[in-house]
Amino acid sequence: MDIRKSSAALLKIFILLAAGLMLVNAGRDLFNAAWGSGTWLGLFLPKWGMAFFAFVILSVAGWAVLARALIQPERAESALGPVGGARERTGFLRWIFAALMVVLPPWLFQYSYIGLVFLSPSLRLTVWIACALACGFFLTRGSRFMDWSGLLTGLLVSGGAILLAFPLQGVSAYPFSLGWSEGNRLYDYSILFGRARYIFPANEPLAPFLDLGRQITGGLIFIFPGLTIWQARLWQGVMSIAPYLAVTLAVFWRARKESIWLWLLAGLWGYAFLRQGPIHTPLVFVAFMVALAWRRPLWLAMPLLALAAYIAAFSRFTWIFAPAMWVGMMVFADSILENGRLPRSTWTRAILLAGSALTGGLIYWATGFLSRFFEANRGVDVVGRQPLLWYRLFPNETLGPGILALLIFATLPLIVMLFFLARPPRWTLNRWQKFALLAPLTAFLIVGLIASAKIGGGGDLHNLDMFLIGLIFAVGVAADKCGYRWILDSANPFAMKVTIVLMLAMPVYFPLINMRPLLDAGVFPNLKLLTGAESPRQAGLLPSPAETDATLADIQRRVARVLPGEVLFMDQRQLLTFGYIQVPLISEYEKKLLMDRAMADTPQPIFESFYADLAAHRFALIVSEPLRVPIKGQESIFGEENDAWVKWVSSAVLCYYEPDKTYADVRIQLLVPRETPIECELPIPSFR
Repeated sequence: MDIRKSSAALLKIFILLAAGLMLVNAGRDLFNAAWGSGTWLGLFLPKWGMAFFAFVILSVAGWAVLARALIQPERAESALGPVGGARERTGFLRWIFAALMVVLPPWLFQYSYIGLVFLSPSLRLTVWIACALACGFFLTRGSRFMDWSGLLTGLLVSGGAILLAFPLQGVSAYPFSLGWSEGNRLYDYSILFGRARYIFPANEPLAPFLDLGRQITGGLIFIFPGLTIWQARLWQGVMSIAPYLAVTLAVFWRARKESIWLWLLAGLWGYAFLRQGPIHTPLVFVAFMVALAWRRPLWLAMPLLALAAYIAAFSRFTWIFAPAMWVGMMVFADSILENGRLPRSTWTRAILLAGSALTGGLIYWATGFLSRFFEANRGVDVVGRQPLLWYRLFPNETLGPGILALLIFATLPLIVMLFFLARPPRWTLNRWQKFALLAPLTAFLIVGLIASAKIGGGGDLHNLDMFLIGLIFAVGVAADKCGYRWILDSANPFAMKVTIVLMLAMPVYFPLINMRPLLDAGVFPNLKLLTGAESPRQAGLLPSPAETDATLADIQRRVARVLPGEVLFMDQRQLLTFGYIQVPLISEYEKKLLMDRAMADTPQPIFESFYADLAAHRFALIVSEPLRVPIKGQESIFGEENDAWVKWVSSAVLCYYEPDKTYADVRIQLLVPRETPIECELPIPSFR
């Protein structure tokens, strides 16, 4: 008992120190933004000066309340009791105030210019935590200032709003690409259902650099012939939300017996956890089908699992065993022991369900569709011919903390909670059940780490997709065994309470600090005042609508000038997809495909034909991102990828073509054939 009290006291001290450091850093960052904005009390604008001083006062008061609540909770509750009583007298207004606290952070950081001013993690965390606590206060029932369930609900609902808004930040009618591959990916999505959008021979194959699963989930919206780029981006955002919610609500389905609200909140937390990947949509749909089959009768579960595995196989071959391993894990872990042993019915069900899932994947392989699909769709080799960069598992320039540290950050609180629950009398497991849980998760972890080390990866946790989903399934079994209300028990040990809070809060961190509004240059005067930026581009703004229209019109004129010559859209193919420019499509040499082949760092057939076409000046115009030839190495973000691109693509293009026009604000370069050949800055790789 003394050890527990001592550890709790140390933990409380650490929380107070961390909170104080966060508030000091947030105050400093707010001061740096506000100072220099005017002439009031030095160099403040009045509104920003008052905002800064109010922040300081509230921060000191908030830290003092936190200290009292941690050190003397009874006295803090007694002192704050009248505030809780006043809240109860507000009636329906409390729900309006709670809703305002929920929507304030995503509106502030994703839809207002403040999101381009306050980039500090400490300041953003302070704003979000304050709003989450205020939400918890308004959601608390009774005369108490805030109870444990109110605190958890406030954190979860407020954080959930951020995570639901984050996938929608790219929804825009802006015609140019919003990221390195965003525009070309919209082109990929359009081909299966929207091929008629292109001027392209009907009798020639047209295949995207994309697996069939994502072609279907991402491209279904293209069945509508009048689809706009804004609507297509909205669809991509929705497909980054709805399937995640579907699978987690299916996993926690039994929570409905305790409370509909508890079920919805559990599903929202599961969504938040999975978004840490993020995870490709087809695998999320596969996981949803596995969750549906989990406890269904065999006559329904077996074909459902076979179909799930079939979808997994044609989406990505590394997923082929995932449905069988997931369902086997859940059936064993969910079983009720008989004298400490698994009943025969559990073994039978596990074998039948896992066997059905394996059969579905093997049928796809056996029919020969896989090889033909990859040949036709030019699929990505996951590890075979591309180098593994093991250093990316550790701190590096591409992903600051590295994959391992980020994975620990994302999953450690959940894993601690699972070990806390997996003890009698809460949840009794025999050795076979422990093996059924640990073996698949370990296998998923190893495969995910290897895939994350592949060149082109290591930028996030999306290659740990099977592992993250496996953890959600393990939580689903544990929650059903232990009940859902234990998490609301205020008698839980203090360390476990902190673990639960971290489990709810950590998935919010990276979306919160990466939120940015898509605003144009019209708000630049406000930003220049607060950030000192010299140009709209430096401030993170898109060009104004007039500038965007002028750039698009100039590109259209330059393209029309070279017709009927061939125009290669190596990049920005969405301009063809949505009719901004109408020229015959040249399907070869798409940017992502070239990058994938370049990362193999060995001669690929596509480059032999590419170099021949460049030397023959086949294209009257090439539309690309700005091409440069610096070699960066691993000391730069995605340095090896940059070097592969320079070696196999940029250098060769610039040997035979020269920039005609570069639009820096929209990251587009138009290249035309060189009249006089020049010596290549880097030698073109040989194919002999």
